[in-house]
Amino acid sequence: MGNTCCLITSRFSNLKKIQVCNFKGDMNEAVVAIARSGLDLEELVAYSYCRSQLEVWLEELGSNMKNLKVLKFTGGEGDADFVRVADSFPELEELHIKDEAPYYISVTDEGIEYMSSKLKSLRKIDLSNKSRISDKSLISLSKNCPLLEQIEIHDCNCDTRRNFISC
Repeated sequence: MGNTCCLITSRFSNLKKIQVCNFKGDMNEAVVAIARSGLDLEELVAYSYCRSQLEVWLEELGSNMKNLKVLKFTGGEGDADFVRVADSFPELEELHIKDEAPYYISVTDEGIEYMSSKLKSLRKIDLSNKSRISDKSLISLSKNCPLLEQIEIHDCNCDTRRNFISC
């Protein structure tokens, strides 16, 4: 991916969006190379089959991609993913963390509350497959994210889904 990233940077220096989907290689290496490329991305989609070290590349992205507005990636550390994103990208507008194992890795109301308290510019969030959240998460989002336009919730085994749909 390193050579590919150099080619992308030199040939397509105005790129604003990169999607790395169904990636079977080293996602850490790929995203760190993108973060260090000098590109001024607004959107990054990084879905992988392989477990990656999010703390490494989220820190790199947060340091180098100040204008990133949309972030979609495969997570796997529950609340820790939301905390890292909130701390790294305060201007983020859209977030989707696709969980590797949604019924084993828990995202809780506390993780959503922390994230929503930091991401004041959030406009869209996908909370699908987050089986341990409740109405408290929606209340946190409504109080803390005044620009929020869309919340996606599906495949959620909690009371929030029933209450949210009936509103």
